[in-house]
Amino acid sequence: RRHRAGRERRARQQAATAHRCDQDVQRAFRADQFQRSGARAGNAMLEEVMARDDHFSVEELHDSLKANGKKVSRATLYRNLDSLKEAGILAEVDLGNRHVQYEHVLGHNQHFHIIDEETNGIIEDDSEEVEKAVEVLARKHGFDVSRIKLQIFGRKRRK
Repeated sequence: RRHRAGRERRARQQAATAHRCDQDVQRAFRADQFQRSGARAGNAMLEEVMARDDHFSVEELHDSLKANGKKVSRATLYRNLDSLKEAGILAEVDLGNRHVQYEHVLGHNQHFHIIDEETNGIIEDDSEEVEKAVEVLARKHGFDVSRIKLQIFGRKRRK
């Protein structure tokens, strides 16, 4: 009985998250900047962004759209990426490579990046311990945390 209740609760949470995601996507589409780009370009870009599960640059997004036969200018991409950031669909990520990268965050748990400076490998971790430690630190200094952005840079230890 307990397992069924847990599954039902998770299903309700997933449905609520999906509904919030849909609302956020609709809000982004209504944004003035997104509308000025033209529906076809905006739709193509949004579909590509939502399908991605990686960190990407504007150039990589442009190349991917181009490879799929979609013509979207870089200026349109930049304008729309700003709208998607404002809507909470995308986040900018500093991976230490001197280029702005983006990741799809809508409906995803908050996570942290551990970047291997030697290989440029990226580990995503959603450790509750780290989140709790940040909350304790913020509380110690009289802050209420609204969001956390954490990137850890280093090299893997040699055995």
